[in-house]
Amino acid sequence: MQAASKAGQPWTEDALADYLRTGFSAGHGAAAGPMTAVTEELASVPQADVHAMAVYVASLMPKSAAFVASAPGGGGLDPLFAGACGGCHAADAPMTRNGAPSLALSTAVNAPTPQNVIQIMLNGIPWREGKPAPYMPAFAAALTDAQVADLATYLRKTYSDQTAWTIAPADVAKMREAL
Repeated sequence: MQAASKAGQPWTEDALADYLRTGFSAGHGAAAGPMTAVTEELASVPQADVHAMAVYVASLMPKSAAFVASAPGGGGLDPLFAGACGGCHAADAPMTRNGAPSLALSTAVNAPTPQNVIQIMLNGIPWREGKPAPYMPAFAAALTDAQVADLATYLRKTYSDQTAWTIAPADVAKMREAL
């Protein structure tokens, strides 16, 4: 059985169970924000129980055959993306080669709204010493509202076949204020 979300790749029950226990899915991304605490707690729950939760959650998801096999390749990356993100997220980046999730498969990039993408860019994913967990630096201090809006728009256009987002710098400013 495959469960689908707005992600480019449908969730399987096994992938969802692994994500709930580890906070990471090569096909979907890394847990951040409030989901971090959930995955940290579920890491100590018996695997069979987490799998049962995944089966239930998967049963609630609409079914879809949508699949984005990979991000567009080759050169021509937006200079902002290349400078801020490309070192980790470009197709030939060391992290991508070592199993980091493709942005094309990211649930955040394929979500109906850009909220999660913007929050991750602004807040990052904090380092958790001694825990096998994803990490991403925060860019709130390094990028302007306009740059974050442009970058989120670029990610959606480049790595998703979903409807384009319309993001104004004022939208990012509102989210930044909530930090």
